[in-house]
Amino acid sequence: MKTNVFFKAVWVAVVMVATTAMVKANNPYVTNDVMNGQQVETRFVYQKNNQTLSYYMKYHFTYDQENRLASKETFRWNNNTQEWEPQSRVDYTYEEGEIVMENNVWDKKEKRYREMAQLSLQYSSSTEMYVAQTSKK
Repeated sequence: MKTNVFFKAVWVAVVMVATTAMVKANNPYVTNDVMNGQQVETRFVYQKNNQTLSYYMKYHFTYDQENRLASKETFRWNNNTQEWEPQSRVDYTYEEGEIVMENNVWDKKEKRYREMAQLSLQYSSSTEMYVAQTSKK
């Protein structure tokens, strides 16, 4: 009986490892992080094309004085211009018991970010959870 349970446990572990390996093998993207100490400063996302990797996305992160995420900027690679093009930015501000996230999208014509929506997460001590509140601009 104990041997049977042991073999079942080993079999489940083997299946899980094989499934994870297959998912990773089929993933068409590869990431590379540029670190600044313990913080991710830039994350490059490459797309696999047969045996080569090509630029796909780039994320740039900034942090406040307390090492909390202050902004996350997203760029997409333009193969025609061979440049990174801004896509969006999320700005984070922290107040006592509240996190405010401002979502901005890149306006190509005006070449600047436009605020699209704001999400406020307020901490409720009675439920020990954050409660979301959104507003559109």
